[in-house]
Amino acid sequence: MWLSLCGALWLAACASPPATPPAWSEQAGRLRQLPAVATPDAAVGGLAAPVADGHLASGDHLEFDIVLQRGGRLRSWRLSVEVTAVEARDVLDLRAHLPFEERVQPGAERRARIEAEQRAFVEHMRRGQAGIDELFAPRAVATLRVQAFDADGELVGTGESDALTTLLERGLVASCEAGFRQREPMRGRVAAGLDAPMLTLDDAGFDDVNVAATGFAACERFFRILQENPVTRSILLEVLALPSLWSIVTNWGVKVGFAVDFFAAEPVDPALFPEAGRALWSVPMTVLLNDQPGMLAHLVVGPAGAPDGAAAGVYAVVARHPDDAERVAVVRLRASRRAAVPVSEPGR
Repeated sequence: MWLSLCGALWLAACASPPATPPAWSEQAGRLRQLPAVATPDAAVGGLAAPVADGHLASGDHLEFDIVLQRGGRLRSWRLSVEVTAVEARDVLDLRAHLPFEERVQPGAERRARIEAEQRAFVEHMRRGQAGIDELFAPRAVATLRVQAFDADGELVGTGESDALTTLLERGLVASCEAGFRQREPMRGRVAAGLDAPMLTLDDAGFDDVNVAATGFAACERFFRILQENPVTRSILLEVLALPSLWSIVTNWGVKVGFAVDFFAAEPVDPALFPEAGRALWSVPMTVLLNDQPGMLAHLVVGPAGAPDGAAAGVYAVVARHPDDAERVAVVRLRASRRAAVPVSEPGR
């Protein structure tokens, strides 16, 4: 996903990097220690309060500071994310179950209902009473323009992305809250995946696990938005531990994955980000390259109402190389603006 494997893929593998991000307290300290970005002021000023029930609209605009620290050197950029269109498209809005979900089940009564519904759906499809086309439905899709500016304010890269507005507007806070409620029974089970023993939860606990799992898609979408701009893609590559040539050959390339543990989410102390003016959560995440840690990160997330939904409510990211604590990238929301004129909302 992030790798155009064209040059330096002869790099030797790093020695046994840690499998999980460092403690949030350490990462939070890095966010506060890095200096402010020295880019010229942009047209967007201040942070607009997210509208809890507001839908994304053309003109919603976010700006982020990006700082890359490598050894004693600091470099900085400004990232602009703007919604340029919202239109209805026929979309198949499904998600795959994550490995940890496969090892969690509800009580016997609800389990029987779920199995009966699954059998009925399969039979419905088998008899030809519904085709694959009927699984598609009009959904609102946002087009996002992502621009990167250097420390002198010069435009250095532009990309375009799109995403379901429902995915972006759902954000990550509900997944953090649900994961936090189930932190004890689910501790370590994201890392264990399919190797975890089967766990039976009551209906409320089972629903929480499902809500926590929905945040995965929003995380992946946010990182795809970063990947689709050539400048942010190259910044992320600076803190990635690339696989060895042997790993690339034996895996027929590079397989990129994410491990996001909402059951390890923590509320963020408001004193850390007094300028945010909103409740924030931290979520640990590991980017996996051929099933080995390639980058360790924490997401800092808040409400995803417009305009913040353009980035799924992500307020900040602090990411580091898995075995070099001096290779760090920080992304932090600096300003936001709501679209001036509400527009019709197709496909909602």
